[in-house]
Amino acid sequence: MVNRFTKRSLTLLIALALIISVAAALASCSDGRSPTALTIGDYKVSYDLLRYFVMNYKSEYEAVAPGMVYSDAETQRQLVDNTNATLRDFAAYYMLVKKHGLKLSDDQKADVEAKIASLRNYSANDEEYKKALSDNYLTEDVLREIYTMQAYCDLLYAYLTDEYHGIFQHDDDTIMADIAEGHYFSDEYLVIHFDQNNREARMQLAENAAERVKNGTLLSKVYADLHAELSGKYYDAASMEQVDEVVYYKQDVSSKEQVLDYFSDIVTSLEVGQVSSPVEHDSSIVIVKRLELDVDNNFFDIIAAYLSRSFFNYVSDFAASLEIKQVGEFKDLDYWEIY
Repeated sequence: MVNRFTKRSLTLLIALALIISVAAALASCSDGRSPTALTIGDYKVSYDLLRYFVMNYKSEYEAVAPGMVYSDAETQRQLVDNTNATLRDFAAYYMLVKKHGLKLSDDQKADVEAKIASLRNYSANDEEYKKALSDNYLTEDVLREIYTMQAYCDLLYAYLTDEYHGIFQHDDDTIMADIAEGHYFSDEYLVIHFDQNNREARMQLAENAAERVKNGTLLSKVYADLHAELSGKYYDAASMEQVDEVVYYKQDVSSKEQVLDYFSDIVTSLEVGQVSSPVEHDSSIVIVKRLELDVDNNFFDIIAAYLSRSFFNYVSDFAASLEIKQVGEFKDLDYWEIY
């Protein structure tokens, strides 16, 4: 099942978008090194990497409100903020790896190259490969940078969360105190997708489903009934996957920091055993039931959630401290003017 409400690290999101967009074809190298457009601390951002993120964010904005990114100051600010936040995370991985004296192994470097090579194999010929790169705002140097940052993220996570290094304390007392603060919950939920042609009908189905659960029917049973009725597929823009029109998911352990804010608000507003009314979000309707958190049987999953939150808070705090400077010919460049 697809857990569409889980926040993913930026590098994983990027990789997923990248693989889906270029899986039909890819490969080759760039025509020389791209000049540095930004510096973020010690990290140098090439113009090609900057352009890749700007163009992908612009594509998202254009899909929602065509032309706004060129005329609306708030949309332009969001474009700059989102692009810079992504690049700050890259800079943080780069600089923290150096700070802790870490280096990629030969096997990890080889894995980066293997990922690029595997994408290259999707192309029938060099011309098709170059076109695929161009269509997706990519160069091979950008691919390598993205996959290297994924490797840095994994390397850094393994080091910082290793109990031997003692960077993130996670003895039993620490974890139990964290649980007592209400960071974790357990839930199950139903997602019913809709489009503008069937929105009202799907909302009526959702209201009937929520009422059945409130009257004692298992949410999994309601899901099975709806899945038999709505057996089609839906392209979910959030997860970038084809998913069933009705999705059921159960989370034994989840953290408020790991899910989207609106979903966390729904769950934490419920008492254990309570069921939410249908909540519309984007192109889906959500029904949530809060479950009792089984600490004894899920203690190691709670530790993993604690370490994940600690890691990304650590990276985010470091990233927020980094100054971004546009340099050289790009000193006065407006992001929304990049093509």
